[in-house]
Amino acid sequence: MGRNAKISIINNTDCDWVLDESKTKLTHGKFNQSPTKKILKGTIGIFKVGNRTGAKIGPKGSLVYVMQNKDKTPIKISWNHPFSATTSTYQCVSDPIGVVNSSVDVTGGHDQKVDILVVQKVEAI
Repeated sequence: MGRNAKISIINNTDCDWVLDESKTKLTHGKFNQSPTKKILKGTIGIFKVGNRTGAKIGPKGSLVYVMQNKDKTPIKISWNHPFSATTSTYQCVSDPIGVVNSSVDVTGGHDQKVDILVVQKVEAI
């Protein structure tokens, strides 16, 4: 009985994103499919995570994409799909906070499908 997640990141911003591999952190688990290295605007990047064989600890970690905008804004994606009955968490935040808005849709139990829609925050006029 594994803990797997397919994480799809929908880049609905006006710029491309590049993976900062130096900021990829796996606290627990492994990549079953490596993260997309570049997510073009209007496209979807995908990666899969899972627990290690025999381990009773689900995947947990984070990675960072850098928006190819004038400020090179980092976008951090994090996940924690624990082996216990604790609810799984998935998050997407920018630094500084508020450059983008995101919504997360999770389906499934032990094998989860996660869609993270990311849009740029629109400033009020």
